[in-house]
Amino acid sequence: MKTDIKKIDNKYIIIGASVAVVVLIGFLVYISKDKALVEESSFSSFNSSRTTTSIVLTEEIRTEPVVTEPPMFERAAELYQQNSDTVGYIRIKNIMVDYPVVQIPDNPEIGNSFYIDHDFNKEYSKAGTIFLDYRANFGSDENLHSDNLVVYGHNMRNDTMFGSLRRYRQDYSFYEKNSIIELSSNYKDYKYEIFGFFIVSGSATSDFKYWNKVDFSDEDDFNQYVNQVRRRTPINIDVDVEYGDKLIALSTCYSDADNSRFVVVGRRLSDDEVT
Repeated sequence: MKTDIKKIDNKYIIIGASVAVVVLIGFLVYISKDKALVEESSFSSFNSSRTTTSIVLTEEIRTEPVVTEPPMFERAAELYQQNSDTVGYIRIKNIMVDYPVVQIPDNPEIGNSFYIDHDFNKEYSKAGTIFLDYRANFGSDENLHSDNLVVYGHNMRNDTMFGSLRRYRQDYSFYEKNSIIELSSNYKDYKYEIFGFFIVSGSATSDFKYWNKVDFSDEDDFNQYVNQVRRRTPINIDVDVEYGDKLIALSTCYSDADNSRFVVVGRRLSDDEVT
């Protein structure tokens, strides 16, 4: 009887141990699967995060196309090295107009005054330097060029600077053979055909403040300016001028007594008109 009891006890022990082993194996399998799910979830999350980061970085390095200016003329580059205010070069054949043009842009304080008594090297000089109105645009992009480039220079007695412009008012026949103004930016050459020249007051009470006409508000504003130039010009000059044409106005002193100015105005020739 005791032998039977031992057999029964051993049987239950074996069954219990087997169940324990099965439970342990199941538990280990469960833990393994759970860990795999956790790792997969973490990996997916990491991948998702990494993808998002990649997109953000891609957006951050996406930039607008770099707009580069064309190369300067060799002469312009040399002048620019000497004076970074250089914006161009002006020349009129048969008279002593053959100079670099400088500008201090967007500076109402000294833009139209500094080069009145400073030379190209920014040293004091009574003759000054030929300079472009500070409000004008005459850079590499023609689409941004101002409607009317107002350029200033002293009326020197020895004909330097804009002193020789007096030839136009002293001898009207001089215009016939000298009607072209050559003005180059640092990047391109342009020619302007003169269609008017006149004397006008340069005071604040002047009835024609030509110096303020750097850009025209509309076609009517442009036409009024051109008509004023033609009306004041002492001779009839047959040059077509239409709205949209780019203009130039060379301004110099005429008389200190009444603060008057002598102004020569031209119209830019198109590429087809330039010979």
